[in-house]
Amino acid sequence: MQATLIYSMIILISAFEYNGNEPAALFPFTTAAESYSIPGIYSNPLSAAGEKGYTISVCGSRPYSEKALHSYTSGIKYSREQWGIQFLAHSFGTDFYSENRFSAAAGFSPFKILNTGFTASAYKLDIDADEESFSNTMYDGDISAAITPVNRITFAFIQNCISAAIKDTNRYELYPERSGGILVKPCSGFTLSWNITDTAAGYINSFSAGISPAPFIHLRGGYTPEDTRFAASLTIILKNLNATYSLSSHPYLGYTHSFGITLSSASEIETIRYSTPSIYAPGKKININSAEPEEIINIPGLSSRSSERIILYRSKIGPVSEKGLRRIGLDNDEILSVKRNCYGLARESHKEDTDSSAKKYRKNNKTYIPPKERIRGRFRIMIKEGIPASTAIRYSEIPESAGREDIESILAEDISLTDIQKDIIRRTCTR
Repeated sequence: MQATLIYSMIILISAFEYNGNEPAALFPFTTAAESYSIPGIYSNPLSAAGEKGYTISVCGSRPYSEKALHSYTSGIKYSREQWGIQFLAHSFGTDFYSENRFSAAAGFSPFKILNTGFTASAYKLDIDADEESFSNTMYDGDISAAITPVNRITFAFIQNCISAAIKDTNRYELYPERSGGILVKPCSGFTLSWNITDTAAGYINSFSAGISPAPFIHLRGGYTPEDTRFAASLTIILKNLNATYSLSSHPYLGYTHSFGITLSSASEIETIRYSTPSIYAPGKKININSAEPEEIINIPGLSSRSSERIILYRSKIGPVSEKGLRRIGLDNDEILSVKRNCYGLARESHKEDTDSSAKKYRKNNKTYIPPKERIRGRFRIMIKEGIPASTAIRYSEIPESAGREDIESILAEDISLTDIQKDIIRRTCTR
């Protein structure tokens, strides 16, 4: 009798496919097209690439407000622009029933418009009741891909449990969910997504929206029409630390509360721009490399953060080129706005690195490099190593007026940098 009860509970739980995703994911089932603008550990391997540096995350849930149920997820990730790896551990169940999953995932973006991901997982199912006990370990993998044909639209697909889908093995324990969807970005800091997911309970459409009205806050909301499920999440970002709380409702099972904390070296998020539209006014263009700071700040369609970076780049590094705008983090829309409202962008040189050596000359039998070239060289190295543009600009000039001990003192007081970033800056500035 007890074994029958346990089996019935397993079927009940698996019918609703509680996968224990991170709070920002909103729903406890697979969705292919999602925004990963907020640093975190996501179960979809597509999120592994993109964020530069390390990310550590832990979260817990109270599924359907049942005191007997628990759900915990933790993970660590290291990412670069074109690739990334992550490890994730998840536990769900009760005192006598538990599902545990251990995953290793990799994401790779060979081209700007293509992103791919693969996950290998070990699943462990344990039942330990008074009269019955059972344990089983299974292995499977997920594969996903996303294509971005134009700047603001992404199509994505994910297939979970590939082996179960192909061989039809362990299908009852590991249902091979698959999902396809589209992500649209109407403007900076705002996303809309629609996904169709094949779950054990049937096909589910999910609609969600995300918005970052300020650099320290991100809001998400979602709805599934098939079972009238609602979900919402709030993320607060404080430099390299963010905290997320989410609440989702199920029409029959009740509410699920989730809370997660993430520590990441990626501290900046894309936010809504409140500046005026980038409208071209004939005869009112300004010279990007000689205009006053007030004129740069008032360029239509340019955020205040981007304006400050342009001003700082001009004063510390030199004339601004289109490549320089990309280096300091301007997106395609902002660069287009600069081209429409400004002139005088510096020409690009295909021999930028080699040409700098021609500017060196001998002084007192030693090779002398002008200060501007030294600063520019440090900036390029830091950007290549993944240091944020605003930080790279600031630290590239410090060695010109400070010694090794002064640099060490400045780095020790800078709490916005990770130890790895400090090592990169230290090596670059003390060469």
